[in-house]
Amino acid sequence: MAGINSVVMAVPVIQGAPGRSAYQLWLDAGNEGTEADYIASLKGDKGDKGDTGAAGLSLATAVGLSIALGG
Repeated sequence: MAGINSVVMAVPVIQGAPGRSAYQLWLDAGNEGTEADYIASLKGDKGDKGDTGAAGLSLATAVGLSIALGG
């Protein structure tokens, strides 16, 4: 079985026409300011703390899984 890192996919690339920047779209939406103002606007207020996630794999398990998959 080939390792996950040895899989190569050919994906066709289609070049489209250049478009407006995200900053320009922000201005077009009625906002005013510099690019720095736009960047600052991307960060919102801090959200609520999320639920604790499931436990991850130990290093030994992760290494063993990688070896089993041919990595």
